[in-house]
Amino acid sequence: MERWCKITTSEFDLYGYSPRNRLQSLADSLLAFNAVTDQFMPGERIEGHRLRIVAFRNRKEFLDVFQQEEFIGFMHPSLRQHLLAFVLEERSIQPLEVAFHEYAHFLARSRLNIHVPLWYEEGFAQFLSTAQIRRDTAFVGKVPARRLSRTIRRNAKDIDKILNSTPPFDWSRHDITENYLVAWAVTHLLFRGVDSNGESLREQIPHLLKEMSEGLPADVALKKVTHTDSKSLVKLLRNHLTKIKTHESVTPIHIDWIKGKHPISCLDQFERQVLLGEVLVQSNPLLAQDYLGRAQKSQPYDPGLLVTLSRAHADDYQYSYSLARQAIELDAQNVEANIRIADLLTWPCLLDLHDRCEDYFSLASQFYLTALQQQPKRVDAAFGLGVVYLELGRAGDGLNYLKVAHQRAPWSARTNLFLGDAYRQIGDYRMAREYLTKATLWETNDSWRAKAEETLESVVDRLAKK
Repeated sequence: MERWCKITTSEFDLYGYSPRNRLQSLADSLLAFNAVTDQFMPGERIEGHRLRIVAFRNRKEFLDVFQQEEFIGFMHPSLRQHLLAFVLEERSIQPLEVAFHEYAHFLARSRLNIHVPLWYEEGFAQFLSTAQIRRDTAFVGKVPARRLSRTIRRNAKDIDKILNSTPPFDWSRHDITENYLVAWAVTHLLFRGVDSNGESLREQIPHLLKEMSEGLPADVALKKVTHTDSKSLVKLLRNHLTKIKTHESVTPIHIDWIKGKHPISCLDQFERQVLLGEVLVQSNPLLAQDYLGRAQKSQPYDPGLLVTLSRAHADDYQYSYSLARQAIELDAQNVEANIRIADLLTWPCLLDLHDRCEDYFSLASQFYLTALQQQPKRVDAAFGLGVVYLELGRAGDGLNYLKVAHQRAPWSARTNLFLGDAYRQIGDYRMAREYLTKATLWETNDSWRAKAEETLESVVDRLAKK
């Protein structure tokens, strides 16, 4: 069996199979793609997150690990660490298309401080994923024009529905669906096309995103910026797709900082099993338990492994807590263990308050503080500490930590919810309304959305009485 190796760059940790020169080449390609995207994204890059990338050589290897056939790549955002996993389609014309698509999702999350609808996020990722990078030049915007035009024609009556789709609408598959192709066509129009008056649309994208983020329905916002209605929007899209020369452009890349050797190390069996277990925790916890259980046989007292096992056994609260407690006993300063046990003390109480919750919140605050003393930039620890301070009646202290967390994860519905609640508690209802509105628009969990809506309603009532 070939060994898994790790390469470390300024932007990410990349895991993949040897040989090393191919891993180095992949890292260079991703860094060059990163440079390309700077020209297409508004806003400054948000610091404070590390990205873990796991690259599989082919579909079989990916499917052997994930044991499903529904997708061949994904991006999982997290307050702890973003995770990217994908297949390299080495025998295809576009071997890096899936890699670039998923990486574009991450880059959008790390740059945009506003929420975007599903069609824009997926369309934008696909728009960039077809980039061809040759030395210091990228060719961006290639598109199957006839295919997209036929899709627009077939979906003319449903275009408003597609534009307004929200989770859990199934956009995770990478087989080409009608909705996915419509999204690609619309996003391509924005970057390469003109409105009904013949004016370039690209300069209008920041304004469009801002309006959609603030709650204007996506179909309304798009028609407003293109000066169309549903029927003329379809016509505008199809006309755009007939203009072949607008479909690709040459973009210079300043890559002096990209080229060069990055440190590479290869994983032993224990490290490989832990890596795969961590990758699977969210999508397949039972399979993650299997990998991690095998790793535990060789190193039963590794604190980091015990914390990952705790996450994999999240459905069994008592066992999950015992694993986190064991990790703390082995290494009281371990950052991951402190955050994990603090989370386990905090989150059940937020959903079901009881008499002992105040004690749990106080104890959790100490664990979060220990983690922050070791790693002051940990977003998840700052967020957790801000939340427990709110629950302990220390709204001012909570606000400070939640502002730090929000600066590094403005895309998170949950950071917006608790930051809005912090402003509510100190009496700044206008700021509270801003963040709570975002939380209600962006939250995908029904219970948390209901909490955000209830809190927002109380804030709106307060403002109405002033």
